[in-house]
Order: sequence, then C-alpha cells, then structure tokens
Amino acid sequence: MIGFLRLIGALNAAVWLGGAVFFTIPARSALYSNEMSRLLQPKYFPYYSTAIEHIQAAGYYSFVMTCAVIAFLHVLGEWLYFGRPSRKVSFTVVSGLLFLALIGGKIVQPNLSRLHTERYSAALSPADRAAADGSFRRWRMASEILNILIIGGVAVHLWRVANPSDNTRFISSVKFRG
Repeated sequence: MIGFLRLIGALNAAVWLGGAVFFTIPARSALYSNEMSRLLQPKYFPYYSTAIEHIQAAGYYSFVMTCAVIAFLHVLGEWLYFGRPSRKVSFTVVSGLLFLALIGGKIVQPNLSRLHTERYSAALSPADRAAADGSFRRWRMASEILNILIIGGVAVHLWRVANPSDNTRFISSVKFRG
C-alpha cells in the first residue's frame, strides 16, 4: 500500500514541477516573443499578450492548487498509514505550497489583472495610469518571486517523495528466517 501511495505522490510532484517550469519558462516567454508581436501587431501587442498571460496564470494557479491538495492528501495518507507523522518537513512544505498557491491565485493574480486594465484605460488620467503601471510592476515582481518559491518548494517536495527515508511499519518476512 505504501508503494502505491508513494507512486501517486511522486507522479503528482513530477507533473506539478513540470507544469510549473513549463508555465514559467516557455509558456510565458512565448507570449512576449517576436512572433507574438508580429501576430498581434504592435498596436495590440503589449496589452493582449499580457491579458493572455493573466488568463493562463489563472489556470496555472488552479493547477498548482489542485496538485497541492493532492500532495496534502498524500502526506495525510502516509501519516495514517504509519500511525504517526512520517515527515513533519513534508507536511510543512506541502502546507506552505498550498498557502503560496492560494496567495497567488486569490490575491496576486486578481490584482495584476485589475492593474493591467487600469494602466491601459483611456478613462483614467495619465497620472493614474502611471501609478497603476508602477503598482503593476511591483505586483508582477511579487508574482515572479512567488512562482520561484513554488518551483523551489515543489522541487524539495519531489525530492522528499522520491527518496523515502521511512521504514514501513511491518517487518519483512526475511527477518523471520533463522
């Protein structure tokens, strides 16, 4: 049973890390590439490419929250199987990742979307648009730092799941032989 639980945990962590790295490097960079600029034309390029990124980021944070819940259930399952917390560090890392995903999906991303709309709004004064642009840049930096923390935490979680240190609670049959 523990082998199955660890397989589920390792698969979840591997998919999670792969998805986080894919979103961070190739998916985001494609949105700001020369090809995207030619496709959207210079008139629409910065606005729509960033708007598309916000749509992708909403899905990304839903993906991260789903993987974090699966990882949390995995750690809880190991805890129940062993009859004690198998690894307090794993529980802390997974809880922290779930917390970071909630912050990203429920606080950072909505603020980025709102500020992006404000910084291109024709209804606002140039001073208000400049203020929105400055706030957008700060929230964007917070989003990048949050994403790097998530990737680092998922890498630690994958390492912990892939390298188990706990013994099963049952004694193997080899130990009964004389």
